[in-house]
Amino acid sequence: MSQPGLRIALAVAALSIVAFGQQSNLLPNTTSLTSTRTHFQTERHLLDSPAGDLYYDSAFAHGYRHGYEEGFHVGDLDLQMGREPRGPSRIPEYKHDSSGFKSNFGGKELFRRGYREGFHSGYQDAVSGSEFRETEKAEVAAQGIKLLFGSGQRAAFDQGFSGGYESAAGQQSTSKLISADYLQQYCEKSQAPGHTYVAEYCSGYSRGYLLGLEDHAAVADTEIAGEPPEQ
Repeated sequence: MSQPGLRIALAVAALSIVAFGQQSNLLPNTTSLTSTRTHFQTERHLLDSPAGDLYYDSAFAHGYRHGYEEGFHVGDLDLQMGREPRGPSRIPEYKHDSSGFKSNFGGKELFRRGYREGFHSGYQDAVSGSEFRETEKAEVAAQGIKLLFGSGQRAAFDQGFSGGYESAAGQQSTSKLISADYLQQYCEKSQAPGHTYVAEYCSGYSRGYLLGLEDHAAVADTEIAGEPPEQ
């Protein structure tokens, strides 16, 4: 990706952090963002390692997993039955974006947005004859992740993840795969001091951005090395 393109994407991230602070009253309250993982032991996605840690931290990523599985299933049926690929608006299962949601997963709207993105990605993979790729993509996004127990931290990470994913959708294809550490450091350096949970937000943003690039751009296997550009 060109440096101007990356700067534009991270400028969007900076604005999103401001919006996150201004809209904190819209986020799930502390009781719905639990400080332990014991409440989630019956949810199979959260038991996966290492992707389970990502799903725990981000309702968007968790919804993406639910949607991807359903979209891949529907797409595989269409492929096996010899049907023409369908747009999401023509698929009833696409509209079931709250399927499997529980209040202690985090923000319902973020879960729903993730479900819709995941459904579209899974459906496209299936009808094109590709293998199930979500687990591999999630593990890349989850590398080095640490559990965030505070409600504010977890909400910031989730907002960042969804924002990063959606920012990547508008980027041009790139011949290099940017690392999560590179993006996180660049995101943090681009922010003015004083914002709450910048590290958590940028950690989520970088990981969501990588997942979004995987879905929306033709990326190669080469990783950019070195430090983030100087400001």
